[in-house]
Amino acid sequence: MFRQILVAPHQREYLRILWFEDNMCQSITFKLNTITYGTASAPFCAIRTVKQLALDESSDFPLASEIALSDIYMDDRIIGTNDIKTAQILQSQLIDMFAKGGMNLYKWTTNSLELLNSFPSSNQERTFPIDAHVSKTLDVNWLHLDDYFIFKVDCKHEPNPKKRNVLSVIARLYDPLGLLGPVICKMNIFLQKLWVEKLSFDDPLPQPIAVEWKHLFLSLKSIELIKIPHWILVDSPQKLELHCFSDSSQAAYGAVIYLQCVMPDDTSTSKLVEGQVPRLLS
Repeated sequence: MFRQILVAPHQREYLRILWFEDNMCQSITFKLNTITYGTASAPFCAIRTVKQLALDESSDFPLASEIALSDIYMDDRIIGTNDIKTAQILQSQLIDMFAKGGMNLYKWTTNSLELLNSFPSSNQERTFPIDAHVSKTLDVNWLHLDDYFIFKVDCKHEPNPKKRNVLSVIARLYDPLGLLGPVICKMNIFLQKLWVEKLSFDDPLPQPIAVEWKHLFLSLKSIELIKIPHWILVDSPQKLELHCFSDSSQAAYGAVIYLQCVMPDDTSTSKLVEGQVPRLLS
């Protein structure tokens, strides 16, 4: 996306690189004509360009314009519709609208097998055979055909763990929606204990604490058994209610939100929307 956006000529003076050939003693200075990944201004310029494209093309592509203005994160777009026909119309509008800006949309994936089979194979998101039905949604694992969020734990247990190893494991537990709040909270409480013990990053954990850490670490594998439904609504609900809870203890505090869908026959379902455990101070 970045390389499709031109920089104003008078601003190219501030985007230069030095180039050395093997047989040259002096460097060559090049000016960058397009937005370059890695510069501080690049993310803002890219998003602002997409929003301007959506505004300019809103009359021809109303559905796509609305999505580009509200449901976009850098070069990822996460959208949903109530039926396949609307999804196909929306996809077509998005492809055509972004083509107006010289941008090609690809890596499509969906929870509908019918819709997925309608995508050209070259435009589908590619996955390894071992995870053929798992996609990354803003770095969250999405089992797209079953429509669940799942979690992967890829950490190695060190025989003589140090505080550095503990911190490395906790940092790998990526959970932007707070769906693993209780797990991460417990891990952070353990890390807090290491700070209280005044251990340096390379100090081996004392034996009782090392045993506790081994138990915590081995229990992390059970996270992979958790499946969180991506779709939290039901068909034709009579009423929707958000139920928010918060609680605290001496160790931590947090909040959680559930969505309750009430049906015409007074039956209801409740599903987790989001949780949040504030950062613990060491």
